[in-house]
Amino acid sequence: MKRLQRLQRPHKMVFGIVCIALIIGSVYYTSQNQNQTIDNGTPETGENSKDMTSQQSMSPDSDRASDNDNANASDNAAQQPIPEGNAIYQNDVYGFKVALPAWWKDYQIIDAEWKADVFDEEGNRVEDQTVTGPKIIIRNPAYTAEVPTEDMPILILTHEQWLAMQEGGENGMETLHIGAAPMPPSLLAENDQYVFALPARYNFDYLKGYEEVDALLQGGAVEALQE
Repeated sequence: MKRLQRLQRPHKMVFGIVCIALIIGSVYYTSQNQNQTIDNGTPETGENSKDMTSQQSMSPDSDRASDNDNANASDNAAQQPIPEGNAIYQNDVYGFKVALPAWWKDYQIIDAEWKADVFDEEGNRVEDQTVTGPKIIIRNPAYTAEVPTEDMPILILTHEQWLAMQEGGENGMETLHIGAAPMPPSLLAENDQYVFALPARYNFDYLKGYEEVDALLQGGAVEALQE
């Protein structure tokens, strides 16, 4: 019996050692797996998160930059000057030409006439007496009966008629007067034979495009041709 107990003791010791070794190995293995998970997982998650955040933060800026570029392009286009001189009306009969924007190339020419009242030396209107002369009207090609646009009227006057329409002329006062406005026409250009003038208050109807017509006329679109 005692011999049997002595034989069992070494087996118990070996079994205990094996159990302890298994426990230590299990603890070590678990610890290593946790460290590996932390080492491998955290940086990748952080990098992916940072990349996604960076991409998300860049997208609005890129969109805003694109919007700003488009807005600047629109502003620059809006600030471009009117391309005058791309369409030319030239009248060789009276000797003048008019530089027009490109989109006026299909303009219409209307031959009309101006009519002036006659006044005596004392400033009284002479009944049943008028003076007439040629008037050239350049019409915007966008004109329609439903949506009329502002015409460009040009009066053709002799130098004598022009002087008669000015106060302080040969008789010391105005002896010819065009229209209902209290002021005479304004000078656009002149050559040796004719004066080209703009009727007073011609655009007081404020039709579509009246600002453009006024800008062209005031900007020197009408040029006299000298022989």
